[in-house]
Amino acid sequence: MKYLLPLSYNEFLLWYRRSELKIMKFRLIPIFDEDFADDTSKLDKVATRVVEAVPNYEEDYEVLIAQVEDIYKVAPYDFDESKLAFINISIHNLKCVYPITERGEKLLQGRIDNSINLAKPIFENYVNAYVQRQQSSLSLLGGAALLKIAKLDVHKYQDTIKLLQDEALSGTSKNSRDEKFPLNGTFLENLLCYSRHDPIPNTNIGYFLDFGVIVSKLYSGKNDVTHLLDDYRSCLKEITSKNKNKNVKFDYLLKKTDDIISSFDTTLDMKLSVASIIIFLKLQSELYQHQDLNKTSFKELLGSLAQTRERDIALALWLVGVCFGFEYFCTNYYEAIQPGFFLDF
Repeated sequence: MKYLLPLSYNEFLLWYRRSELKIMKFRLIPIFDEDFADDTSKLDKVATRVVEAVPNYEEDYEVLIAQVEDIYKVAPYDFDESKLAFINISIHNLKCVYPITERGEKLLQGRIDNSINLAKPIFENYVNAYVQRQQSSLSLLGGAALLKIAKLDVHKYQDTIKLLQDEALSGTSKNSRDEKFPLNGTFLENLLCYSRHDPIPNTNIGYFLDFGVIVSKLYSGKNDVTHLLDDYRSCLKEITSKNKNKNVKFDYLLKKTDDIISSFDTTLDMKLSVASIIIFLKLQSELYQHQDLNKTSFKELLGSLAQTRERDIALALWLVGVCFGFEYFCTNYYEAIQPGFFLDF
C-alpha cells in the first residue's frame, strides 16, 4: 500500500534527524499501488485532496509531499474515528519526496541531503490553481478589511462589488504576473496593471493626469473621448496655472473637475466612477512608495471625502484592498477591530 503525506519542510527535517515522525492517521492519503513516476494520468483522482492538505507556506520549498509505503497491512482508515489516532512513521517507509513546484525543487537543492530521492514536481499545476484560488480569497478579504478599517459598510455596496469582482481579481492576477499596460482586457484590468512612465508631476494633479493617460491609451480611436480629454486637460492646466503649480488639495481638484469627470462617467463604461479611479491611483501609488497605510493620505481622504463622496471612496478603498490583499493590511485591520486575542490596556 502506498500513501502521500503533505508535510512542512521543518517536519521533514525532524523526520530525517530522528528517523520517525508522529502524525495523525488522517493525514495519509492512500494511492494504493499507483506509480505516478511512470504514469501521471491518474493524478486527478488524488490531486485535489493532496493540494488541499498542503500546509500554508510562503516559499515553495517550505512544503513537501512524501510518498510512503507499507505503513500497515491494514489501511489507516480502519480505526475508531471518535478517538485520536496517531502513528509513528519510520523514515525507512519513505520512498521519494515530491517538491510542489519546479521553483521548490531548485530551492530544496542544498537544503536537504543530495542522496534523497527528490522526484519531479508532478503536482505543480494543481498547486498553482489552488494558490490562485487562495490569493483571490485573500484579495477579496483585503477589500473587505480596508473598508472595515475605514469604518465603511461593505454590504452597502455589495451589488456594485459583485459587478467589479471578477475583473478586479483578473486584473490583480495579471498584475502579479507582471503583464504590462496597455493590455487586451477591460478598463479595470488595465487600471490594475497601469504604472506611470510619462513625465508626470508627483503631486495630487499627477493622479488626474494618470487617469488621462489611461483613457487616451484605451480609447484613442473615439472622437467623443478625444474631445473630452482635450477639455479635461485644459481644465487641469487652468487649475495648475491659477495655483502657480502648487500641490493643490485633492478634494479641491475633485470639486473643480466634477463636471468634466461626470461626462467621462456618462460616456465610458468603466463600472467605476472617475473619482473612485483617481482616489485608487493616489492610494495605490502612496502604498507602493511608503509600504505603510499609516504613511499615506488614507485618513486625510476619509476626513475630506467620506461625507460628500462616500460611494466613490468606498469603492476605491475596496479596489485598493483587492490590489494589495489582506496580508498587507492585517495589522491595521486587527487594530481597528480589536480582536479577542489582543491584550487589554
